[in-house]
Amino acid sequence: MPSLKTDFVDKTASPRIRYRLIAILSLAAFLLFKSAPFFLSDQPHPPSPDIQDWLFAPEQALNLTQVEVAAPSDNHIFLVEIYYPPKQAVLDYLSSPSTVNPPPRFARVTLHHGAAQHPFVRNYLVGPLPIAPHTSMSPLTNIYQVDPFPYNARAWYINDWSSPEIYSNIAAPVAEAFKRLSWLIRNKELFGGQAAGLPNDTLVAGGAGPFSYDGSFRRLWLSWRRSISGPFLRPLNFYQYIDISGTDTSQWKLLKISDTIESFLEALHNGSLKAFSIACPGRYGLFLEHQKTRWRTARLGPYFTDKPIFHLDGTIEVRVSASGYLQAGYWDPDQRNLGNYHLHDHVINYKVDLDVAGTANSLLKTTTSQEAVTHPWFDDDWGSEVIQQTIRREYITNENDALLKLPGNFQGGYSIVNQEEKIKWGTVRGYAIHPGYSPIHTARYNLAVSRRKETEPSSSSVWNFNLPAAPPVDFHKFFDGRIWSFGSTSGRTTCHNLRMRLIRGQTPLSDA
Repeated sequence: MPSLKTDFVDKTASPRIRYRLIAILSLAAFLLFKSAPFFLSDQPHPPSPDIQDWLFAPEQALNLTQVEVAAPSDNHIFLVEIYYPPKQAVLDYLSSPSTVNPPPRFARVTLHHGAAQHPFVRNYLVGPLPIAPHTSMSPLTNIYQVDPFPYNARAWYINDWSSPEIYSNIAAPVAEAFKRLSWLIRNKELFGGQAAGLPNDTLVAGGAGPFSYDGSFRRLWLSWRRSISGPFLRPLNFYQYIDISGTDTSQWKLLKISDTIESFLEALHNGSLKAFSIACPGRYGLFLEHQKTRWRTARLGPYFTDKPIFHLDGTIEVRVSASGYLQAGYWDPDQRNLGNYHLHDHVINYKVDLDVAGTANSLLKTTTSQEAVTHPWFDDDWGSEVIQQTIRREYITNENDALLKLPGNFQGGYSIVNQEEKIKWGTVRGYAIHPGYSPIHTARYNLAVSRRKETEPSSSSVWNFNLPAAPPVDFHKFFDGRIWSFGSTSGRTTCHNLRMRLIRGQTPLSDA
């Protein structure tokens, strides 16, 4: 990151004004650095439609179908996004923009090859951009440990539960539950709706994953909701476990409802399917009285927002909070100890690439402890022995030792420092990593630091969700016992609610 000297600041100004100006300049430098390879380019981002038109061109021979009408047995585009250039190429350009060309730009494109004899999912690099005669496409494989991805493990895809077969093969067997039994709930229909794949349907489906374990199948719990604005606020509390493996949608099928389809329909006809009231008047859930099997219960499904904060003292902080988006469900008192629809965790990783005064960075571990010492000048009133705090510093040089839990009670911590650069008081320059305000840390590690590699851009991938048995990005394989020589560690850190503060001895106003 570009450094800021105090020469930019009027030293006759008050300390408060100087701090504010430094903070503003730091933020400006950070934003400039973050977007530099494109911000400084004289060409805008290549528009996604141009890339899509190039992919659909007959010369590419991809046999693509527009995603809006694509069936699972078609080839279609799943994702188009910018792919960041290699870091060293960006640094070379920023260090000498007048003599070094900006790095070429590429897009990452994900294609679903459903029409292949053995369907698969693959990522590609398309570039250089903008589209020109020399633009080409090649598989993007070096950042994944699995290639290609099994088709059954493809990512979340709304067409999986909006295809006609969802209604003909899955909704149809229980259609009478959607329409009849007006006698069951005071002359009102059981669900009071229709799900037939027609424009006037009053019920819509949604899916919950993961959908696979190893890519050999694709199965999910299908839920039904009112077809209204904000359907997540009006669930039916009715779930079906379905099999949508493969690309032949005629083979998609309903596997079970709570127990089996037959037991549900039998209960529907013999009267043992009972209604129970919920907290919201006039709405009902169901359970099979003879089996005492209750169905899914209430849930608060928040989505998250995060924001970076640049403090006046040089601290960079990231805070994560729930946005307040609600996902409604049914209250069931039997589920109180389970959090009313599954107590679960959200593990959010942040990757931070710190270049502190250059790229020659190291990982410093600092701990505090107590020791008993004696000195001849201690007087007899207090004795000759005293307990004092002591600080111990050591550098971690092996990646296997850098999967870390933060010390309790703040009795130590970790910093990314540059041993070759010191402030005028002799302290190495760097950033200390501190936990956030939240006391909840459910991840295996609070902090993980590794030597930076272009083949390790992220700690996970969207396909890990459906491939827990063979994740395309296995974070633990990043830590392979590599030894860090002095100045070789460009720090990657991943942790909850990351809070970074300049280590003691350095301030934004120092001359260092």
